[in-house]
Amino acid sequence: MSQDSPVEQGRDGRRTVPVIEISELRKTYGTGEAAVEAIRGLDLVVEEGEFLSVMAPSGSGKSTLMHIIGCLDTPTSGRYRLAGRDVSNLDEAELARIRNRYIGFVFQQFHLLRHLTAVSNVELPLVYAGLNPTDRRVRAIEALRRVGLADRMHHRPTQLSGGQQQRVAIARALVTDPTVILADEPTGNLDSASSEEVLGWFGEFHRAGRTVVLITHEPDVAKVASRVVRMRDGVVVGDGPPELIFVGTGTTFAGATLTEQPQDGSEPSGGSAGHR
Repeated sequence: MSQDSPVEQGRDGRRTVPVIEISELRKTYGTGEAAVEAIRGLDLVVEEGEFLSVMAPSGSGKSTLMHIIGCLDTPTSGRYRLAGRDVSNLDEAELARIRNRYIGFVFQQFHLLRHLTAVSNVELPLVYAGLNPTDRRVRAIEALRRVGLADRMHHRPTQLSGGQQQRVAIARALVTDPTVILADEPTGNLDSASSEEVLGWFGEFHRAGRTVVLITHEPDVAKVASRVVRMRDGVVVGDGPPELIFVGTGTTFAGATLTEQPQDGSEPSGGSAGHR
């Protein structure tokens, strides 16, 4: 199979390989005594249709992992396969093409162009993909309709609430029919009602069979996913369904004996690990 050929599918139409397959991933910034290892030998597999949250406090490597999963950066070593293709060592031009084809991004800051209408913002990934104007507009309108904003398509970002702006960003992520929806702190700038609404959309996409990866530091956000991966100091320290990762009020982490198996060979840190 060539690098650009479609991933082989089974009889049920689903991929026969994971959507995301990461092994022995390492990312180091700087050199010599100034070197900082942000990710240290991390392994992660995400199957098609999973709804995964990656949760960690600041400085734990989750943003670095998000950049690598989103093909915004490359690892120092290790392997990353996206939809069956090894993207570990691609150049920037190839990474840009892969991002446009496979990844739908939703960011905390929305990243909408203020001078463009909602529908024009949603069209942008299709412009980069080379789609003709008529098809671009049809697909952008449909994406906005799916997130309940068909009646706001000609509004500019300054005429929309924060929640509506994030829904435009979600429509933009959906418009290319990506392999993965990658959401980085998508509720960070929203009030509680808008946050609940946006998380509900991700749940709906998951139920429709899409693969969703959500990056967050908030337990209340992470637990909406069907699987939670906890990171600390560049390694995975917990991986499982939220009912095993979280106990009690949902803000207390389960003990290491339930879910935590550090990948760096160190001993589990016990029930207080989540409060370090």
